[in-house]
Amino acid sequence: MHRILAPLLRLVIALAACTGTASAALIGVLDTGVNDTGVLGGKIASGGYDFVNDDNDPADDQGHGTAVATRAIAVSPNSLILPIKVLDEKGEGTSTQIVAGLNHAVGSGVDIVNLSFGGDVSTQSEIQALLAAARADVIIVMAAGNEGGDEPTQPALHVAGLGGLGIAVGAIDAANRLQTYSNAAGSTASYYLVTYDGGVGTSIATPAVAGAAAEVLNASPHLSGFQVVEILLVSADDLGQSGPDAIFGMGRLNLAAALAALPPLSVPGGGGGSSSFAAPALVIGSALVYAISRRSKKIQQAVITDRYDRGYTVDLGARLEPAPHVSAMGDWLANLANESSAIDLRPNPGQQLRLWFARPAPGRSVPDTLPSAFQAGQFIGQQLSDEEIERARMALSWRGQTTDGLYYGLNLNTHRDLGLGPDPLQPAFLGNRALSGSYLGFADQADALLAGWALDENSDLRLQYMDMDEDTRYGLDSSSLDLRLRWAASDDVQLSLALSQLDEHGNLLGGASQGAFSPRAATTNAVSLAAEWAVSQRFRVRGHLAEGVTRVQADRRNSIARRFSSLRSRTFGLSLNGHGLWRADDRAGIALTRPLRVHDGYVDLEVPVGQDIRGAIRSEWERVALNPTGAETDLEIYYHAPLGKGRIGAYLLYQNQPWHNEQLNDAVSAFFVFQQPF
Repeated sequence: MHRILAPLLRLVIALAACTGTASAALIGVLDTGVNDTGVLGGKIASGGYDFVNDDNDPADDQGHGTAVATRAIAVSPNSLILPIKVLDEKGEGTSTQIVAGLNHAVGSGVDIVNLSFGGDVSTQSEIQALLAAARADVIIVMAAGNEGGDEPTQPALHVAGLGGLGIAVGAIDAANRLQTYSNAAGSTASYYLVTYDGGVGTSIATPAVAGAAAEVLNASPHLSGFQVVEILLVSADDLGQSGPDAIFGMGRLNLAAALAALPPLSVPGGGGGSSSFAAPALVIGSALVYAISRRSKKIQQAVITDRYDRGYTVDLGARLEPAPHVSAMGDWLANLANESSAIDLRPNPGQQLRLWFARPAPGRSVPDTLPSAFQAGQFIGQQLSDEEIERARMALSWRGQTTDGLYYGLNLNTHRDLGLGPDPLQPAFLGNRALSGSYLGFADQADALLAGWALDENSDLRLQYMDMDEDTRYGLDSSSLDLRLRWAASDDVQLSLALSQLDEHGNLLGGASQGAFSPRAATTNAVSLAAEWAVSQRFRVRGHLAEGVTRVQADRRNSIARRFSSLRSRTFGLSLNGHGLWRADDRAGIALTRPLRVHDGYVDLEVPVGQDIRGAIRSEWERVALNPTGAETDLEIYYHAPLGKGRIGAYLLYQNQPWHNEQLNDAVSAFFVFQQPF
């Protein structure tokens, strides 16, 4: 038996990183008595009693009780046994002795009672004693019996009436089959567990479950008896039919799973709240993530809690995920593979309505123009399946101008990665935020309102409002306002100066909302300079430089990021785009970019680092500088061209110090695309 249990105990120690102070659960063994021998040496608590001989010496004159206690301690070595002798040398006892033993156990403060006996009938006084123990939050573990019946014997048959404080226990063999002699779960399926008994009987299976309950309680002393029972039941390995069944009940005892964290997992906040530990909720803006994960020492030993408020030590820094500062390559590839079309209408003079759509439907041809938006919708509805319609991307653009130089526009569902604009079919650089407007928002799609005024032939003033709400990927919620002065210095050179304000709600520089590091809100004011030079009819150079200052409202209840200083950040990019290099309709580009990077600022973290025996979380403060240890620089090159009815494309991305972390190796990504309909 020791050969089976020892590896399990080592696995438990490795997997269950609970931070509670070690405790010693008290298991009351109501049986033939217990002798202080073998592994029980030093594990016998004082205060036991012999109700058979009515004295203070509950010695075992039969051996059954000692075997039961030995199995319980083998599973939970740090627990103690309170021996209560209620059975004689023949293994028989009276109802009066059993009731007295139960009352003595409760009065002695036991956490768990083990009853490895049963019979055909339980007296009313026995049932009342069991109920009294349950009301005292004592866990009652009872043998299902060795008659091979469809229902447990008594008192285990009454387990469902104990308010979630009782467990009936059956026995299985090494092949996970119910032992032929073990009584099945029957009507007690929701409170019934099985475990391996070595062919001895349910009497020896029962203390394995009692020991498991003690081990869970030792690891987390703040748990109630009801919670301990529930944890053992929900963490069991399902056997037989799915869910509780009349043979195996809730399934096979799994102590390792019971000691492991049970989701949902949370990061305790300093103000008594908490935030989700789910992966998407630990996404941080790429300008910040490695500054926090590298500089903070305390988050490497942070405490998270499971649904039962049990504490587990994790390295939060290793679990942080940077929000992408470049478009996903999958989206870029999908854009190349999409069939795309733009439908232009002119409802009134000076107005233009454009419906743009793309669908992943290789091999189908979409007309370049359609006579009306109604027919476009009819076309899509007739030729696409429901799944294809769900995957299709659509956007609407409405623009107009007046004779006195005013112009206006509305964009609905604009997709950043699709480069929607003058030429929506031109692939954007993956680092297009550094080349256009990092401070306009971090979601991949947005709705926008635009108003402008042509000051003269060479300059105009434009005001744009964007609203972004991206629930599907990172939960980003933000809005931005951008005031931009554009000036044509010559026919070939255009300059622009922009002032922008980005308001993020629950996000910070693109980090996901509702995470352990998320703020209540963040406001960034930025200034940017951009220049574009038409070197020739085929080549254009664009440069962009932006600097921002961010003020953060901390979420003092749910987040461990409790106080922020003002944050200063910067980004820049330089690109060269060309077309008609080898043929009239090909396109190519090269870009050098610096993704958004915080270069000044700090955050005060209140990190949960421990949990006491009452379940209270202990936190410590730490100030972390938010300027990363490195500075990422990206080089991008792409080329694509139509080929017959299809396309070819090639792309290369080189990242030096990815995610602004000087300890990360440089990264190179390259791919080649060939698309040809058949």
